[in-house]
Amino acid sequence: MKRYITLFAALMISGATMAQNYTFGGLLIERERLSPTDIFSLSQNTFTFGTARSMAMAGAFTSLGADLSSMSINPAGLGMYRSSEVGVTPMMTFQNSKNSATNNMSNSTNRFAFGNFGFSLKAYEGTGKVLAVNIGFAYNRLADYNYNYSFYQNDNLSTLGGVFAHQLQDSAGRIGINDKNHICDSYGSTDFGLSTELWGGVMAYKCGLVNMINNRWTLDEYPIPFSTDQFTTVESRGSAGEYTLSAGMNIDNKFYIGASLGLQSISRHMTIAYGENVYPSEQVNPETQPYVLRSFDYMQWSDLSGTGVNFKLGMVWRPVAGLRLGVALHTPTFYTINFAYSAGMDSTSESIGNNPDGYNVIGGNVYGSEATPRFEDVGGNSWDFTSPTRLLFGASYTFGKYAIVSVDYERDWYNSIRMKNMPAGFDFGYYNDYFRSSFKGSNTIRAGIEVKPIERLAIRAGYGYNGSMLKDEPQNYLLYSSPIIYRTDLITAGLGFAISPAVRVDAAYQYVTARQTDYRLFFAENPVDSSLGDYSGVFSTDLRNHNVALSLTVKF
Repeated sequence: MKRYITLFAALMISGATMAQNYTFGGLLIERERLSPTDIFSLSQNTFTFGTARSMAMAGAFTSLGADLSSMSINPAGLGMYRSSEVGVTPMMTFQNSKNSATNNMSNSTNRFAFGNFGFSLKAYEGTGKVLAVNIGFAYNRLADYNYNYSFYQNDNLSTLGGVFAHQLQDSAGRIGINDKNHICDSYGSTDFGLSTELWGGVMAYKCGLVNMINNRWTLDEYPIPFSTDQFTTVESRGSAGEYTLSAGMNIDNKFYIGASLGLQSISRHMTIAYGENVYPSEQVNPETQPYVLRSFDYMQWSDLSGTGVNFKLGMVWRPVAGLRLGVALHTPTFYTINFAYSAGMDSTSESIGNNPDGYNVIGGNVYGSEATPRFEDVGGNSWDFTSPTRLLFGASYTFGKYAIVSVDYERDWYNSIRMKNMPAGFDFGYYNDYFRSSFKGSNTIRAGIEVKPIERLAIRAGYGYNGSMLKDEPQNYLLYSSPIIYRTDLITAGLGFAISPAVRVDAAYQYVTARQTDYRLFFAENPVDSSLGDYSGVFSTDLRNHNVALSLTVKF
């Protein structure tokens, strides 16, 4: 199969007269950058990981202490230690996704990780008002990015090629096809020298999905009319964790104060794979369409890694025996994120025989196979931003040596996320305005209970709920492009056993359901040619995790 037209750079459509005011989006579009909703997702974390004891009580530890997870929740809890302690918490996550469309390939993944490890040391012990000062270092897992989901949908009247045609048409006046049959911009750069937002369109041109015909970008080798089967797979790997250096003080067994310096680490690798099978909706005339597009695959890979730094202050007050009231303030975390992206596409075509019975394949071939360069946003082009301020309140009551009930409330101001540095060409104002107008403060409730039927055995359970942070639940194009988790429910249980006064083993189980906003695979707003079929259906995916953790702690 070959192209039948060759256009020179002189035929580039000039001026803005032909340019259209399109908005493009969808899960498959604009993966070459971090969108405002991506920045939001990186700002989300949870305090439901940590030690097995805190995990079994849903992380309701703002007023509880003497636990290594306190350093990331309320460092005042460090002041409650009466001795030094070291501990480690390995864990397994078993993830499964539920799609609104028919499942295809794997919808689950299992991973090993560390929920927590660290130590607390008694630095000072006195007999005056200040009874103890403890220092500690710990790692606590904050977020899990390990998930798979995959689905397909048959008999669609849309194609991703339609969006690529609109994107290239929207760039009319800046790009065209030169005499070497390359897409070329007005400065003479060709192919992947163009803006990264057009790389998908460049590959679509090279693989026969789109072409410039009569000075207009449109679908190329599709059988007209046609239908498509669409296959989508999303695979994400990574996590966010925090290393904390903390200090806590015990004042007269009434007040406990503490502070933590947190250094966070984020990494995520994501693969989005998409494929279409293309079918003619009626008999194809081999005289006018001797070759037709049969299928194509579109792969996109992105990697991000970065660090963040924050500060935490906390206090716990015991007004009466058994009752503890806690409060903690987490400053915004200042993140620096490096981002990398690459993509590839291949397609197959078929030649059509002159069969009176209709569509008759007499030969097939791989038409095109292309891959983009890998680019990186690093150094002065990194994505730097500040996460929300967080305020935590907690209350707990201890019934002697027999039981503990604890409740936490957390407020996160997601509308306060702000960009501090961006790659050249992106608009600070647009991103920051989006955070202000689309997000609000979220409310989180965590509750846990611990019962000791005998001295050495503890039975625990908990529940957590994180509500929506979206203003008026807007279903704008960014949410349709990059789904976010807007609600999380958590059910927990666990056991603890003291092997000796110095050695304890704890186990925890968590069932987590995370609801994502609806999304499209692709779309183009304000299309000039509705025949291109540039809207996919609307899909939804919920993420479900089963987390199992085991802690070993030793006091000395």
